Amino acid sequence: MLLARPAFLFGGLVLTLGLGWSPSVLRAEEQPASRFLIDRIAAVVDETPILLSDVERAIAFGLVAGRDQEAADAYRQRVLDGLIDQHVRLRDVRRFERESIDPQTLREQVTAIRARFPDAGAFEARLEALGMTEAGLEALLADQLRVLHHVETRLRARVFVSNEAIQQHFDQEVTVQARAAGQPQPPLEAVRDAIRALLTERLLDQEIIHWTEELRDRADITILLQPTERPLPPVTSIRTPD
Repeated sequence: MLLARPAFLFGGLVLTLGLGWSPSVLRAEEQPASRFLIDRIAAVVDETPILLSDVERAIAFGLVAGRDQEAADAYRQRVLDGLIDQHVRLRDVRRFERESIDPQTLREQVTAIRARFPDAGAFEARLEALGMTEAGLEALLADQLRVLHHVETRLRARVFVSNEAIQQHFDQEVTVQARAAGQPQPPLEAVRDAIRALLTERLLDQEIIHWTEELRDRADITILLQPTERPLPPVTSIRTPD
């Protein structure tokens, strides 16, 4: 979720919230500069800020699913944590992934997000309210697809499920569950492929967690968003009078 912010500051464009300045009887050259609130900083990763609006955008587009009975503060913290993970992963992925994203795959992702809104007008209004264009949304999704491609092509290659692990899962989980449900135990060969797929995904999840933890350990991360009323540091722009 990249917010529009000045390129010389943070590498994007900026959404100005429009806090005006009061006229004065001072001459123009004596007029003090005015500061305009642009955003709030939720976290800093190696001197790169993650903004509060980044968190709000992820929530608005449903990029991180909420959990049953999850408090709003806890949800925002979890979304921010995911943005930090995405930041460090993407930075690492960019060392390897140079290929462009398949346009058809990207269109499918945008279509899936559009489908969460009642109509095209509601989708476009949401984009406008968040200071975002459809091109910006596509850029965000492209970054996520690059990370996914890295996971599938590099991390999945590290995963191996042995026959012994399949047998252990069959004995300790499949057999036990079948007995508890009062159902006949299936033969191992009938469920071998399903067990292998399940264990593969579990091991891949562990690889992703390990990879992300290593990246976070190497990064300098400061989290400023806390479940309190303490205000977050502002991002401001200075405008001098004409």
